[in-house]
Order: sequence, then C-alpha cells, then structure tokens
Amino acid sequence: MRPNPNLFVDWDYLPAFTPSSANSTYIQSSTEADIGLSYLIERGKKRQARLKAAKDATAVTISTVADNERTLTFQWPPNT
Repeated sequence: MRPNPNLFVDWDYLPAFTPSSANSTYIQSSTEADIGLSYLIERGKKRQARLKAAKDATAVTISTVADNERTLTFQWPPNT
C-alpha cells in the first residue's frame, strides 16, 4: 500500500526525421540523456487518509455487489 518508486529515462535531440544526421558524432555531441529515480514521501498522515479512502471504496463496492445479488435473487424466475 505504499507508492512505487518511478524510474525515468529521457533522451533529447534525437534526429527522428533525418536519419542521415544520426551519425555517431552527432549523437555524442548534440544529444542529451537523463536518468532519474523518484519516490513520493507522504507527509501529514496522507497515507492513512489514502488507506481509509481505499477501504471505504471497497466497502461501497461490496455493498453494491450484495445489493445486485439480492435484486437478482428476487427477480428469479423471470416473468414470462
């Protein structure tokens, strides 16, 4: 129930539409690559609030499913 870390890779200024300029000199001197890792640190009891919201949503879904089952039970057998 914790947020996942995010790994990102970014490579800018690649010659996508002019393959003739994609030589090794251009790639080494004019492109730029970034790699990063980020992780969300939750403060102010946000994790507890998120967990409570998830539990509430689960309870609503369980109640909806039970209500639908009850409705189908009372409708059986179908009117012919």
